[in-house]
Amino acid sequence: MSRLRTPIHGFLMFVLLAGIAQTQEITFRDPLEIRGEDPATNLRFRAGWDGESAQWFQLESDGVVIRVRLGTGPGRKWFVIESRGAVPSGPVRLAPSDTATLRRLMASLRPMESSLEGGFVRVVNLLASWPAELPVAGPVMPPPVDISRPVVRLRSEQAIGRAQYPRTTGLARPFHVNLTDWRLLRYALAVAVALLVIAFVPDLVRQGRSEKLENLVQGAQTSLTAALATNDPARRRELLEDTRRFANEALRIDPEAVTAEQLLQEASADLSAMDAIFDLGPMTTVTTLGRQITGEVSVEAVVVAGGSAYLLDVKGGRIISVPLAAAGPPAVVYQEGVAYGGMPAKEPLYVAWDATGAGRLLVLDAERKLFALRPASLPEPLALRRTNTWASIGGIAAYDGNLYVLDPKGNQVHRYLPAASGFDSEPSAVLSAGELGSAQGLAVDGDIYVYFKDGSVRRFRGGEDVGFGLGGIDRLPERAVDLALLSAADEVYIADSGNKRVVVAGTDGTFRRQLVSNAFTDLRAIAVDAAGGQLYVVVGDALLTAALVR
Repeated sequence: MSRLRTPIHGFLMFVLLAGIAQTQEITFRDPLEIRGEDPATNLRFRAGWDGESAQWFQLESDGVVIRVRLGTGPGRKWFVIESRGAVPSGPVRLAPSDTATLRRLMASLRPMESSLEGGFVRVVNLLASWPAELPVAGPVMPPPVDISRPVVRLRSEQAIGRAQYPRTTGLARPFHVNLTDWRLLRYALAVAVALLVIAFVPDLVRQGRSEKLENLVQGAQTSLTAALATNDPARRRELLEDTRRFANEALRIDPEAVTAEQLLQEASADLSAMDAIFDLGPMTTVTTLGRQITGEVSVEAVVVAGGSAYLLDVKGGRIISVPLAAAGPPAVVYQEGVAYGGMPAKEPLYVAWDATGAGRLLVLDAERKLFALRPASLPEPLALRRTNTWASIGGIAAYDGNLYVLDPKGNQVHRYLPAASGFDSEPSAVLSAGELGSAQGLAVDGDIYVYFKDGSVRRFRGGEDVGFGLGGIDRLPERAVDLALLSAADEVYIADSGNKRVVVAGTDGTFRRQLVSNAFTDLRAIAVDAAGGQLYVVVGDALLTAALVR
């Protein structure tokens, strides 16, 4: 007999053959299979080894075949019984030594004849010394220690007592499997189903994978074609994202799918173009107020007009002018507590540029008094009627000579027409409806743009909300802190401090591009100078500038 590959394999095979060899003549077909026959009972058997952890033997007579597969695994033993030509009438539990019951059982099975019965009983009896029940799945059940055989006593450093190990030399113990327990045929049926699954499922899986791959590639191609055909930026981005998702799933199935890779690259390139990210690079520092102005500084708004930048410092209760056209230090042009035109100034809350005539800066203070500040002049008070009707103040804007006041709690924008001494006119409600509770500020160019704490922007025309969806943008603004209009280019600039960027959109709300810079660490306010072609941003206490990107 050829030497088997592992001690367990050899042990199981020798136990099986040691019992059968007492009554059958054994021949060897090859190193992994043994065949034998008992002429007296017309009983034929085969035994072999078919893997790293499984052995088998088969009994056959007059068309009746019983095949047993035995196996071991980490911490477990298992076996499977298959049969042909014998159908049990019901489950039977039988100890191998119960030969009378065994004979009655064998006599009830047709077409199994007595010749098979005799050989079968001899084999079972020869294997009867092994435990009668071998679990289908469970912890290893070691055979009882044969006290008639010498043992080797070993001391374990990790054990308290001694362990006994049977010697591996000498006669092998007979191996016994209870073949008459017909409950095991149910397990055989389960194994047969599993074998069918193993035989057919791989092809079905491969077929399913191929079909899925084809569908994913087709879906990616369809989405890409539709994306290139649509004029809706938001819809186009959605279709390109679908294309990329389909292509990625296809590549997970087959990393060598050339068409999927091409579709993925094309969709990614189109999405990158739609992202329209422009890096402003190093920005020019106009001034750092903390180094040039005494006291604490906290800038929340900036207006660029008339060759100067006006910065609203809420911490210092003042407005600081920074010359842009000519070199010069920053200067305080409005200070809380100072009287202008006989009117004591209070903390400045909001500023806006009124382009009427030579232009002037409008300042609204904490007592709802309005001041006008012209270049090279002191602030002067302006009349403003019925300010007590406002439920709150969220910002001011000026357009075409009119003053607009944002009232978030009142869900309204109040408009004042100009008068000789300021805005001494009855306010009118501009919006017909709308929830403005979290509004942060506004800008006006005929349409009214209101930005909110969550980063969203709403556009009102004729009092109605006409939408501002930022269609086509990769991600919506997270936190809008300021908004500026570039009317000459029909563009809206949104300072998105949450994403450290400036979002540029058309006045209809269509996304155009986004401006980024490593300097946008603490983005607070934004302004655009159409005449000079410059973008101004306030970062912390510094005023920075860069050329406009169009």
